[in-house]
Amino acid sequence: MSEYYNAFISYGRADSKSFATKLYEKLTENGLKIWFDQNDIPLGVDFQNQIDDGIIKADNFLFIIAPHSINSPYCLKEIVFGRRKQEKKCLLS
Repeated sequence: MSEYYNAFISYGRADSKSFATKLYEKLTENGLKIWFDQNDIPLGVDFQNQIDDGIIKADNFLFIIAPHSINSPYCLKEIVFGRRKQEKKCLLS
């Protein structure tokens, strides 16, 4: 059975890891199912595939804006992938 999430959290680890962790904790305490890299990427797997899968299975994309995240090529990949997912969803509607 596939697992789906209320939201995916995208952030830059260098300056937002603490905030992202607190956000994840607060959202899950309130009953939401959140995809969070620190909990949802098993060891020894292709992390990019896991991230893409998390974005696909999330209803919302939360991007934490901070100096590192806006300059991160990894965060940019997540944004682009999420945007493409949304565009496909709109075409199918």
